[in-house]
This record gives sequence, C-alpha cells and structure tokens, in this order.
Amino acid sequence: MMPYLDELQLHDRSIIEMTDALSKTYSLSSKSKGNGLLRHVYAIERHLIRRAEQYAMMYFPVNVLVSEADAEYLRTISNHNSSLVVHTNGVDVSASIKKEYDPNKIVFVGNMRTLQNQDAVLSFVQEIFPRILKRIPKAKFYIVGAQPPPHIMELASENIVVTGFVDDLHATICDAAVAVAPVRVAAGIQNKVLVAMGSGLPVVLTTLISRAIPELEDDKNCIIRDEAATIADSCIRLMTHPQERMSIANAGYQMVHSHYGWEEKLRGYIRNKV
Repeated sequence: MMPYLDELQLHDRSIIEMTDALSKTYSLSSKSKGNGLLRHVYAIERHLIRRAEQYAMMYFPVNVLVSEADAEYLRTISNHNSSLVVHTNGVDVSASIKKEYDPNKIVFVGNMRTLQNQDAVLSFVQEIFPRILKRIPKAKFYIVGAQPPPHIMELASENIVVTGFVDDLHATICDAAVAVAPVRVAAGIQNKVLVAMGSGLPVVLTTLISRAIPELEDDKNCIIRDEAATIADSCIRLMTHPQERMSIANAGYQMVHSHYGWEEKLRGYIRNKV
C-alpha cells in the first residue's frame, strides 16, 4: 500500500502494519527444504523487501510489528527506527480444554503455501516422525493448513494425513495429543503455537520461534527442543504420559488466555493510540 499512500501524500496519517520483518525470514529461507523455486524468489525479494522496510521506517510515523525480536532486527538495518511499535498477535481461545483426546494424534498447523511451513513439515516427516513411529507405530501426523503444494500432498500415507484447508480449525486439532512446530525459518510470532495452546494442546517447538513469545517456559507451559531426537522424545513423552501432557497443556492454555486473547491485544492499540 505504500506507493498509494505516497501518491496521496498521506504519510503523516498512516500506519504501516508490517507484522513481521520479512527480509529476515527471506534471508533465512536459503537453507530451507521445500519448493526450490520459492527459495530463488525469496533470495531476490529479500533485497527489495529490505529497501521497502527501510523506506517505511524513514517516512511513516508508526510501523507495527508483532515481535520484539523482529523490531530488534529492523533497528540494525536502519537508523530511522523510532517509528517501530510492537503489538503482539491475538488468537481466539477455546472456552475450555477438551479432556478426551487421541493419544496417537500429532498435528502441525500452518498455511502450507509458505516455504517455512513446508520446510518444517518436511523436516518432521523425514527426520523426526520415523523416530516416533518406532516407539508408537499407530501414531498419525496431521498436516493442517491451506494450499498444500503437490510435494506436500504426496506425503499422505497410512500414518500421515494432509487435510488442506479446514472450516473449523479448533474442531480439527483439539483432540490431538500434541502439536508440533519444528520451524527453522521464521520471523514474528508463529500463530500456530498460540492457536494450538489456545485449543488446549501441549506444544513442542523450536528455540527460534520461542524467542518471539517471552511468556513461554520450557517444560512448564511448552517444550522447547531443536534436535530431531529430542523433539521426537518429547512428543513420545507427551503421548504416553497423560498427566504430564495435561499439566503442560493447562499451563499453555492459561498463558495464552492471559496474554494473547484478542481483548487484551486490542487494548494495547488503544493504550498506545495506534
């Protein structure tokens, strides 16, 4: 939208909702799995996006991000960064946690059009899920998200379900034993973590995306692991120990309810007159 605001000379009355530092994400994408063409596109686009981010910080009075980590990154690429404001994401939180669940069900939530989600799913299927199947042969991995490309659809098997877009996300995932977010390429706050916690699921996630949610506490309201073996072990632990699963799920649910419900997040905009 910035070119239109330029043409209408509306800089002083405009807010740029950046959400994430996209140049950061695109820079990390060179090491990801998934669509090779997208990796080349991202390599080209990251330079153009960085210029756009620098322009926004220079000429617009307010630029909104959802993560302090992303704000810190943008401060390193421009001296004109006083316009940056952080307002984190909000999510819908279910009325209660579903007590009955399928102990064999693992879910991943994310728009499958993006390279970072494709990379996370491929990493899980290739490096982590086989370790889980050795211990829990009936385990099923649900890939829940819109626009899965052909190479993701081809993963479907007896133990892997690719749902595509679902009308009711909460109903699709709320009976899972655990949600996974083995994301290695990311910026901003990963809503997949907040959505899963808000649906009453324990989440196993990587350090990279945990940094954007300061309220996360390893082994208390989530499990933070980076290696394939430890991610697999953590999933198995939650799938086979109901009391520990419920303890982490409850703590995660309460954290999201307290800090990331829409009512609280929108109040932040009002307080800061944004």
